[in-house]
Parts: sequence; structure tokens; C-alpha cells
Amino acid sequence: MTTSGFLRAGQGPGSLPRIPEGPPWTFDESDRRAHDFLRLLVGERELREHLDDPVEHARANGLMLLFSADAEEAFETYLARMPAPRVEAWRDLIAGGASSEAFGPLTLEEQLDERQVADALQA
Repeated sequence: MTTSGFLRAGQGPGSLPRIPEGPPWTFDESDRRAHDFLRLLVGERELREHLDDPVEHARANGLMLLFSADAEEAFETYLARMPAPRVEAWRDLIAGGASSEAFGPLTLEEQLDERQVADALQA
């Protein structure tokens, strides 16, 4: 039975492939394999756009919403064969996005804004 909506589609949970250990892939092979993985992950869902860069493709289409623990475990076997720059880009996306988008210490400007708000509240 197919359930409509982005997060559920198809007959049931599919098994995502694990890649055996082996020699490192080239950048092109890594991108092709990542796109293959994403196609399996997406299943019957319709995507807004296709981008050649699989990291940007996943980001633009909100595919990280589909990354369950099983998907992440399966994708780790892909990461083990990818070049370091690809691994870094994927790990950044899996962790929640570019470091500039992530939560972290306040910048000096944010600290000053916070102080101004606190001063205004006390006045």
C-alpha cells in the first residue's frame, strides 16, 4: 500500500545496499555511487530538481530527512571508499549542514546584540 506524502512512499522498507571494502573510488565514481544510493533512498518520491553534485542534490531536495539510522549505517560503507573531500562534504551535510549554519558559540556581533536586548529589558 502506498502512503502519499514525502516521508512515506512505496510498498515498505527497502534494504539499502552496503558496499564491500575495496580500493578508493575516483571523484566521478563517488558521485555516481552517491546518486545511485540517493535514488534507492528516495524510492518513488518526486524530487524538485536534479543537481550533478550529489551533496547539493541531497541538500536542495531535503533528502537528509530520509537519512534514518539504517541509511546512515549503509552510507558509511560508501564513505569508506570516497576521496577525503567528498567524505568531508557528506559528513558536514549529515551533521546538519555547513558549519556556518550550525549552532555554536555566539559571534562578537551576536554577543553585542544579546547585551543590547538584555539592557533594553532591564530599562
